[in-house]
Amino acid sequence: MKKNNPSNNRKTTKKPWSRTVNEILFIALSTLGLVYLAALITYSPTENPWSGDIELTKPVINLAGVFGAYLSDISLSILGYGAYLISISLIWLGYSIHKNTGQIPTNRSVLVIRLIAVMVMVAFSAAILAQNTSDPAGGWIGEMMHGYFGTLFGSASFIVYLSIMMISFSIASTASWASIFNSTSGVVGVFINNLKASRKKSKIKKAAKVVITPKQANTKRSGVMAKVKSAKIKSNKKIAPASSNLFNTKVLNGLPDLSLLDEISINTSGYSEQALEDMSRQVEIKLKDFGFEVSITTVTPGPVVTQFELSLAPGVKVSQIMNLNKDLARALLVESVRIVDV
Repeated sequence: MKKNNPSNNRKTTKKPWSRTVNEILFIALSTLGLVYLAALITYSPTENPWSGDIELTKPVINLAGVFGAYLSDISLSILGYGAYLISISLIWLGYSIHKNTGQIPTNRSVLVIRLIAVMVMVAFSAAILAQNTSDPAGGWIGEMMHGYFGTLFGSASFIVYLSIMMISFSIASTASWASIFNSTSGVVGVFINNLKASRKKSKIKKAAKVVITPKQANTKRSGVMAKVKSAKIKSNKKIAPASSNLFNTKVLNGLPDLSLLDEISINTSGYSEQALEDMSRQVEIKLKDFGFEVSITTVTPGPVVTQFELSLAPGVKVSQIMNLNKDLARALLVESVRIVDV
């Protein structure tokens, strides 16, 4: 005795002509769905030959031409924005046929039930639009259905509409809402993780600091001004690390002398060798106060700027001294000090 196998309820035929027919249906349904969608998107209220009894003038704004103007006017008047689901359903049906090429179900009632489910889904989507919009976006069918079910279920009618739409979608597409939710949550999770990763990378880039370590060059510059080499001074006297001027100044008691009113004689001779040595020793002392052991190798006097070339002790970086320009200027009692890595 031959047992009935449930898998035999839906038989498939794999004939060469079935593939050709399915490809033709795929192209026809996809084209019809795209033309329908283009007609709905480019609908113009000034082109309503069916509901407004207006004669169309050339050129027609609708991308689908005169046919699109009539089709969009009739669809939006009857179903409202729910007509968009029809165009999407046509495209989906063409894709489904193309995906199942070579498989023709022998049970035609299944196809009829799915088509009815699509129409029910479109009708209740029009009812939702009619309920939640002041403009009759649900068309005549949406207004009629909401007028009946809204009176029957009251404020809970929205939940009823949504539930029927979900059931109709499951029947029409044979899709599981659990798998849809899992896929959607997975996509959303990946998007959130990528967003967090991109934000973390941007924060790291903003917080990153570029550290430049200056290299100490031993090259000697040949300037126009004569270079005065500072002699190494050996002294047994201890120099107090007080921030005081090394140059002698006279303390005046009482009124100043009238010689202050005389014209100032401009001295163009610059610093003397002794003055440069004193300034060099003062720079070394002040840098030693800040914890840096240096020795001045060359002094280049100028009309405005006097250049001191320093020889750093092992372990001392130029970048550490470059941050002391203001403190060193205050300690030396001068207007400004500029430290440059050469």
